Amino acid sequence: MSTKTARVLVGLFALGAVTSSCHKGTYLEVVFKGAGLPSVNHIHFSLTLAGGGGVSSGDLPENAAAGNVVAFPASAAFQLDDVSGALAISAVAFDETNTKIAEVDTTTTIMHGKTWTVTLDFAGGASDAGTVADAVDDGPTLVTITDGSLADGATGCVAATVLANESVSLDYNSSGSDMDSGNMLWAYLGPNERLIGWMKFGVRFVPRTARVTKATLNLWMSQASGGVPLLLVDYSSVDGWTRKSKATDISVDSVISTGGPYVMPNAAGASTPYTLDVNHNWALDFAASDGTVTLGIENMAPLAAAVNSRVEFYGVNQTADPDLTRPTLDLEFCP
Repeated sequence: MSTKTARVLVGLFALGAVTSSCHKGTYLEVVFKGAGLPSVNHIHFSLTLAGGGGVSSGDLPENAAAGNVVAFPASAAFQLDDVSGALAISAVAFDETNTKIAEVDTTTTIMHGKTWTVTLDFAGGASDAGTVADAVDDGPTLVTITDGSLADGATGCVAATVLANESVSLDYNSSGSDMDSGNMLWAYLGPNERLIGWMKFGVRFVPRTARVTKATLNLWMSQASGGVPLLLVDYSSVDGWTRKSKATDISVDSVISTGGPYVMPNAAGASTPYTLDVNHNWALDFAASDGTVTLGIENMAPLAAAVNSRVEFYGVNQTADPDLTRPTLDLEFCP
């Protein structure tokens, strides 16, 4: 298997053969299922990093002989210490005549320093281990439990990644007009503009009494121009906004990022993490009556007359499947 972005740690084996190897670093374990399929000789598998950062692809097992039959469930593991961001996964099952039997595709977010599992079921689709429903009633599944468990009776701390369910960019400059930038998040500052890119995340799955021990907003930059930015993350208590909302509809209540202001984000192909304040009153957002966190990316660069500083991030593209550059919120919390 070619390895431009990932190293194959263990190839295709019967389920359970890789767990003893995945104890350090960043590892993705892929579990393949295929109940009821005709005999599968090999699986063509690929990993594609968001933003065109590279692709790893090849056959599992490599150079499968005639008569080989993949016994389901099976699994393979991949080491991903040197890459970050969203990862598209594709698997195609073939028989020994190289005739396609079935295909399944999904996406996941690389979890540094952790081992997580993605299940690819040729008969029924794909899922991340520990996936739970997002707080948005009509939204897709946007929450993935990456460590620990929320099952009844489970104890210990939990780590989760939440995909944003909506975004909008609004101009707070009194001399400028409100503006919806479609699928992009604008952090613009200039003599006649102050645009904040807002996004919201469903967090109703988090127990109201949970204590947040780590929170990180991850954004993918599209482009930047003008003066050097100074970026920070705002918090708003207003969660009922849409892409038709105006700046007067979303209050800027506080700065929730720590360690900033931040300068130029990472280039395309890699996300930029923004550390958030764990001492924020998260219980208000975790409440069943709320269940949403609204965050905004803002540019606070000091500007000379007629000089702009503009950074554009990817927001939520509701028509993209998968939406590999959608903002994510990483949360770690304990009882």
